[in-house]
Amino acid sequence: MAVFITPVRAGGLMLRGDTTLLWRFDGGYVDLNANGTPTRWNYYVTDHLGSTRMVVDSNDSIRETINYYPFGSEMQMVNPALLTGGISHPFRFTGKELDRQNSLNMYDFGARMYDVAGVPMWTSIDPLAEKYYNVSPYSYCAGDPVNRFDPNGKDSFLFTWLPKGDAVGHSAIGIQERNQSGVPTGNVIVRHLWPLGGSVSLGETKEADYRKEIISESKLSEFKGGEEGGADGILKIPGNAAQDKKMSTALDNYEADNPNYKLGENDCANYTKNAVKSIGIEGEINSKVQLVNPSNNRVYLEKKFTTPAGVHNLVKGSKNVITIKKLPVMNGNPNFQFRYEEPSGISRIMLEKRINKL
Repeated sequence: MAVFITPVRAGGLMLRGDTTLLWRFDGGYVDLNANGTPTRWNYYVTDHLGSTRMVVDSNDSIRETINYYPFGSEMQMVNPALLTGGISHPFRFTGKELDRQNSLNMYDFGARMYDVAGVPMWTSIDPLAEKYYNVSPYSYCAGDPVNRFDPNGKDSFLFTWLPKGDAVGHSAIGIQERNQSGVPTGNVIVRHLWPLGGSVSLGETKEADYRKEIISESKLSEFKGGEEGGADGILKIPGNAAQDKKMSTALDNYEADNPNYKLGENDCANYTKNAVKSIGIEGEINSKVQLVNPSNNRVYLEKKFTTPAGVHNLVKGSKNVITIKKLPVMNGNPNFQFRYEEPSGISRIMLEKRINKL
């Protein structure tokens, strides 16, 4: 059995004993001589999962090419001693570190280790396994490693309620609760926005009611968020402690800057849209506000409008996001509809004016 002496890391430096091997930076690494002087710059070529597929140096020479089977095993595991410079960079499948000590060949994903030496699988159960009874606790990415990757086995959540009756629907974001050591507690802090008093008319401004509620991760589907029942759709957004902190900070800043609630400007959908934007999920939201005649479904007027279902569809289309509860298809989804009927307390012309001001 081959035995590789695992290098020690100090920040971006990799050391073996007293010898400095290399210095890692975002996107590659630098070879260092025994005195710590840079000798060559090397750059990663990665695929859509973040896996290192090639290492190219500053002279355009290919130093290493890596091909993987779908679940992370390498098609040819090369002994580091046979490579140029005698160093095989350890950050490989999905950008995670491969531990080769004693030929273990395990990837460190933070929450747990992933074994690729034999049958690729986690070496321990998913710490969130109780939420997903239909998926093996040892399964990697729910059996879809070609389209998904697991940053560290932790996640946040987007809750969506569709419009019902005269209610506009609702949107909330769940962020893992962590203790002072940064370890998840098993709970989720759900943050969402309501108008003070619980309701608001189109065009009306009210004081914002920012809410934080703590729920168990095992009861995500039971959370009502001020609505009559559980969310119509739930998405899992893979992440880590740094991502959680970034999202929390973005929401704190948003709340400080937006003390009032107004549909179309500062509402629950724009609140969660801001949260996911802080972690790089952004793009065109294809949803509208519509004025509709229910007798013939004629649309009198429509205008671009950020709705809870619109945010849901944006997040759902992002890389690695997993659907826990699929949003049902319904009339107007993902749009928000005012269904105008005569006689009415508010004339159609008045509604049109209010919609046009959004």
